[in-house]
Amino acid sequence: MQETELAFAVPDDRADAVEQAMRRAGARSATIESHYVDTLDRRLAAAGLSLRLRKTGSLWEQTLKAPAGRDPATRHEHTVPRPGSWSAEGPPVDPRLHDGSPAARALAEALRAADGNESGGLLAPSHASFVRRRTVTVAHGGAVIEVAFDRGEIRAGDRVLPIRELELELKEGPRAALIALARETVDQHRVWMQVASKSARGDRLLHGDDVAGPRAVKSRPPELDKRM
Repeated sequence: MQETELAFAVPDDRADAVEQAMRRAGARSATIESHYVDTLDRRLAAAGLSLRLRKTGSLWEQTLKAPAGRDPATRHEHTVPRPGSWSAEGPPVDPRLHDGSPAARALAEALRAADGNESGGLLAPSHASFVRRRTVTVAHGGAVIEVAFDRGEIRAGDRVLPIRELELELKEGPRAALIALARETVDQHRVWMQVASKSARGDRLLHGDDVAGPRAVKSRPPELDKRM
């Protein structure tokens, strides 16, 4: 599947207000831990991919995400349940569970990138996130949108990065409705666009100064046509 989502960082002084708004809207709550893997030479991070095991309550699932063209709000996503009795570390990561999906093809290309074969990039634990998530589904402008507020932290070794993130995911309907709700959310709560995923932030946290952040680039005129 593809997910169309906008993520926003929530400032410290607005986090409680956002949480209260979610409660008033009838949001349900869950504890989520996500464990990410990558190769030692960071092939997944370099390709914009993330491969994780996620535990919600007592249930595990494995998810692979990959870019879906030039649209930064849309990604390929493939999720597979991992039922069974597992230790606290969860089930072993198995990339073969994603075979046949567009995201799997991107993963295979990334693992072949350096030395021409998939065995060259052995996957190992990278970082993890631990959040309390409040989720509610709303109707807005003819669309169905899932609103989620994550509050917790990313851990990489002995380094910790707080998470206060609001996500708006379009489930069905026009994208214009997603943009409209995002604008209202920015106006109401003074949030700002979160351009780096949890996976990317965890990778930078793990590698510290060894990994440069996004570079500033000169802006270009937008490429628009009459359909837009």
